[in-house]
Amino acid sequence: MIIWLASYPKSGNTWLRAFINKLFFQENFNLNALGRLIPQFPKKSDYQELLNNSSGLTEILKNSIRAQEILNKDNKKRFLKTHSLLYNIGDDYFTDSKNTLGAIYIVRDPRNVFISTNYHYSHKDFEKTEQFFFNKHQDVGRIFSKEGEDAALKVMIGTWQTHYNSWKRMNKNFLLIKYENLLINPKIEFLKIGNYLNNLFKTNFTTKQIIESMNCTKFENLKKEEKINMFHENPIVNRRENKEFFRTGPKTNWEKKLPKKIITRIEKTFKKEMLELGYL
Repeated sequence: MIIWLASYPKSGNTWLRAFINKLFFQENFNLNALGRLIPQFPKKSDYQELLNNSSGLTEILKNSIRAQEILNKDNKKRFLKTHSLLYNIGDDYFTDSKNTLGAIYIVRDPRNVFISTNYHYSHKDFEKTEQFFFNKHQDVGRIFSKEGEDAALKVMIGTWQTHYNSWKRMNKNFLLIKYENLLINPKIEFLKIGNYLNNLFKTNFTTKQIIESMNCTKFENLKKEEKINMFHENPIVNRRENKEFFRTGPKTNWEKKLPKKIITRIEKTFKKEMLELGYL
């Protein structure tokens, strides 16, 4: 069964994966093993039995549960990263209780997510990022027919607001983590994650082991490893331009970088959720 590591893009999912990867799978941490040990869903290989080269987003959405059933044939527990909405579109659902054991959802202040989105997707201006950020039908990823590597397939992400609201409805072993709390109180938050996973997997990771994994995967260490070995999940176009994946980290810079009108639009549009999460 699947434990989802879910988030809207640019919200700290890779940091969470790195920590869990070190805790569960790697004594000697390797950043570029993340994609193998905690892969993204959906990706091309998940759908090989289900789609053909003319398949687009609609077919990917319709076959999500079937793809998970194929993955779960081995009856093993597995972590999967996703940026997908927890959608239900008519009779089509992202997942169900037969395939999902639980989910950790990491959320980040949308004002900082906006800035990271602008950088990561190489938008030339904030207007392009606004079109992306406030589009209720926004998707990311590639269509199935893309040749080459085992690419991440298209997923619906919607807006920051609809994404968060979709996942918080999950009532099965759901853990909500704020990116900002990982920065302010890392020991408390990573112990919370470690204890959640101990309960879910019936493991006995000690406080010492959890703290060691936390220290190994500090943001500055991830940044350092990327500088030495690159990070293969950073888009090729960004690598060619020497744009770092682990860039801003702990800095909260939306006040300095965002125009007032964009700040106002984000705060007005997402007011209910931002108040709920303590961002306003």
